[in-house]
Amino acid sequence: MARRKGGLTSRLISAAIASRLSREEEVGGMTLPNVRLWLGGERNQPLCDSVVLQVRSAGLPCDVIATGEIDVPRRMRQPRTLHLRPAMLNLPPLRKATLAVEIPPVAQRKAARALKRGEPVIAVIEVEATDSRGSSARVKRRISLSPPRRGLE
Repeated sequence: MARRKGGLTSRLISAAIASRLSREEEVGGMTLPNVRLWLGGERNQPLCDSVVLQVRSAGLPCDVIATGEIDVPRRMRQPRTLHLRPAMLNLPPLRKATLAVEIPPVAQRKAARALKRGEPVIAVIEVEATDSRGSSARVKRRISLSPPRRGLE
């Protein structure tokens, strides 16, 4: 059995690879980077029954959970924070999916009233993707809501 010689260059390369691994990942196991998550969709959306985002992940299949809240300004008082209904999705690798975070009817009414007064209404959506290894990525997106569009008359 021949003995393999390890030169200085190969040791430096091994050290560089080992230093890139995070402390949670084992040196002999999966060395893939954490989950990468891309969000698409309009940054300005009309007020309707849901906020629509496009989600795409790289690597392993992952579970995606989207939560959010709307900050509705009130006259002469602190803004009211209204929570959105969470949305869940099982996302295959390298696929794009559309995720709709539902706005409850109470939040729709209060946001519509604030928009009629000409005040800005902002939805903050937080999307978290977790893969089968337990790695996760979290992205937060601010979406400005505008008055609902009217049909052609």
